[in-house]
This record gives sequence, C-alpha cells and structure tokens, in this order.
Amino acid sequence: LACWLLLLGYSAVAARPRWSRARSPSLALRDEPPAVVSLLAGRAGRDGFPATLLDLAARGWLVLDHGNGGQLACLLPDRAPAERLAPYEAMAVAHVTARASGSGWVPVAALVADFRPGGRRRHVEDDLHRFAAQVRSEAVRRGLVSRLPGGPPLLILGVLGLVPLALAAGALARTHSAADAFLTAAGLYLVLLSCLRLLRRDRLTRAGRAALAGWLGFRTALTDLDRAGVLRTALFISGDRRAGYAVALGAAPAVAAAFRPDGDGAWSSHGGWWHQVDVGGTRRARRWRQPAVAEIGRAHV
Repeated sequence: LACWLLLLGYSAVAARPRWSRARSPSLALRDEPPAVVSLLAGRAGRDGFPATLLDLAARGWLVLDHGNGGQLACLLPDRAPAERLAPYEAMAVAHVTARASGSGWVPVAALVADFRPGGRRRHVEDDLHRFAAQVRSEAVRRGLVSRLPGGPPLLILGVLGLVPLALAAGALARTHSAADAFLTAAGLYLVLLSCLRLLRRDRLTRAGRAALAGWLGFRTALTDLDRAGVLRTALFISGDRRAGYAVALGAAPAVAAAFRPDGDGAWSSHGGWWHQVDVGGTRRARRWRQPAVAEIGRAHV
C-alpha cells in the first residue's frame, strides 16, 4: 500500500499542469476564441462567459448598451451575422434570446448570474457545467488541452491497486468471515480509486502552452501600454474584440466588474421591467430602466 501511494504521488506530480512563460509583448490577436483563452489561463469559471458576451457583441451577434444610467444591458440585433458559431457561443446567444424574449433586452447582470459558480438553483449549475464542458471540448478539438492527462497512470494504478486489495482480503480472512474480508477489502479499494481523482484534470498540450505563452505576451503588451486602464475601458465601449481577450486574461478588472452580478437575488422581468428580488428576504426590489436605444422592437427566434 505504501508503494502504491508513492506511485500515486509521483504520477500526480508528473501530471500537474505546466505554466507557460510569456512571449515578447504583442497586441496581435491569435486564432483562439476568448472563452478558450480563459480556459488556458485558468479563468474559465470566472471570466469565460463575460468574455464570450464581449466577443459576440464585437462580432455583431449582440448589442451592449452603455447608456442605461451607468448599468450595462444586452440587446438583440436586428439581423444576425452570417457566421457559424461554436456550440458554447450558440448556447450563449440562445441564453440571451430566451432571457430577452418579450422586451428585447436584458441586464448583463441577469445573464451572468446564470453562469456563475455556486448558483443556488439546479438549472444554474447545469447551464454553467454545460457551458464549461463545451468550452473544454472546443479546446480539446483544437489540440490545446488533453482531456485526461493521467490516462495511462490511471489504468496502471487501478490494476496495481488490486495487490493491496488481495493482501488485505487474505489477512482478514484468517480472523474474519470471507464475506467480511471481501467487503472490507472492497471498501479499501474504493478509497484507493477515489485517490485517483488527483490525476483527473486538464493539462495543456505543447500547442496549448505555446498558445498561452502568446496570449500572456498580449496581456503584457496591453498592461504596459495602458497602466491606468483607460485603453481597456475604451476597447470595451468601442466594441473592440481585444476587450474580450483582456477580460479572459484578467487584464481588464474594470471591464469585468460590469459583468459581476450584484448580490444573490433572482432576476425577473415580470411586470414589464427587469428587477432583482431577494427570494425569502426583505431586501427592496431593484428596478432597471429601459435601455437608451431608439427602437427596442426586435425579431426573435
């Protein structure tokens, strides 16, 4: 058993994710989408969905309105671009369409509230896991992430774990019944198998580390050029694609703050206006005005 634990520790160290050093600073964009970049940088759960919304808005799939009393709202465009979306991007557009049905707009805080870790409702967790799984599948398809980096060690350690199982069963059979010995050894084997979860994690491939190194160079260039964050906010307001990548890399905290949900209350459009309700509490509902856009009438799918 001690030998098996040593092998497990060695395999866990060998399969740990490897970080990449930044390349020379450059603001040039690469081929990877922002959500995949957030996964490479280890920020998918926090910034993957906001970065996707920013990128979709820059490509014409959504409209972000900044004139709503300092609050940010998301609207549906009159016409969608003739472009094929990745599954997770199609999921984001469908989510906006469903939430904005009827009024044609929705606060981004209400959108992001459905894609944040630790959601209290079951469907929130399901949406978050499905979105994250689709982003991971896209990274695997591009050859940037290995889905099960510890695959061979998992199989080898699983088979070698039968040795302590057999020894434990043989020792217990001398003083206990065969059924008790088998159940105790089987329980030990389940504990050993649960330890193998240390190896079940994503790992960047060689191409993934090279891509991350390039994007870290982008982050360095953006940070060095814009110490005060003025440029990053300007990219956000102007709809530049680089704003999505800046959020995905954690280089634009002021922009990312606009997508942070305010509190844990549920969002509802009942009554014709968006408001946040504290379910079961006494907090006063918070109302949102109509976005400052000439016409809200939209064609919905």
